[in-house]
Amino acid sequence: MIYSKRKVALDDVLNLPPPKREADALTWQGMPHDKFVSLFYEIVEDRNWSLENPVFVLALSDKGLAASFDLVRDDLEPPEGTRWGVGIMHSNDRRYSMRLYGGLRLLESDSAVVFDELFLGKHDYHDMYRLESTMQRELMRFSRASKKYVDILRTLDERRVPTSDYGELLVHALRNKILPWRSVAELDKFYYGKGSVRPDRQTAWRVLQSFGVATRKGQPFHQMAMLRAFSRTVLLYDERMRRKEKELWHAVRAAAKREREGGTPDEGGED
Repeated sequence: MIYSKRKVALDDVLNLPPPKREADALTWQGMPHDKFVSLFYEIVEDRNWSLENPVFVLALSDKGLAASFDLVRDDLEPPEGTRWGVGIMHSNDRRYSMRLYGGLRLLESDSAVVFDELFLGKHDYHDMYRLESTMQRELMRFSRASKKYVDILRTLDERRVPTSDYGELLVHALRNKILPWRSVAELDKFYYGKGSVRPDRQTAWRVLQSFGVATRKGQPFHQMAMLRAFSRTVLLYDERMRRKEKELWHAVRAAAKREREGGTPDEGGED
């Protein structure tokens, strides 16, 4: 779920020196990255899940950490061609809230889709118990929400996206700074089939896959948030299309009913 050339190993994260206390903070003491990561591993293992293929990226100052993992779980199989994925964001200088991301890693395109962004808040070294409770609660939320992903992916794979709608989705992503301009060419290349074995399927699911591919060159600390924002955009588009289809279906039924009752949709009363 995170792609970067500046990856570090787990041992590098665990061996980082603890953060220094901020000069203007009387009680705040940043939580070391190793404590945060170790706690996450423990909570995942308590649920009888396991983490594989970890990717760790450190900020240049070492105060920020982004990480992603393949999540192996026995209670729910991922959709075909995917693996469950989770990501975490941690800052020990209060720059941003700790976050947990949930989604899928796509094996064919080597990209990711993020459906959930769960905020864990800002915690210092003395908040381990509260952070543990929050992390357990949010992982439980992710576990419940992930059960609907199979249906969501099936719906998106059946949702054809006209070229005009595809363009509107891109314009929305560019205007809202979800997608950088430099990534548009790579997104188009994958979407229209030049880099895939299925060039004939222009669907909402393919739009999501293409965005995941284009996001790989983005800033590592923004990638998961970008994936989450675009997933939300595509899901809202699908919801809008389903609403239009439902309105059309009701209009057709109403017209058929009027015709059966002896009138036509355009007929008026007699003079």
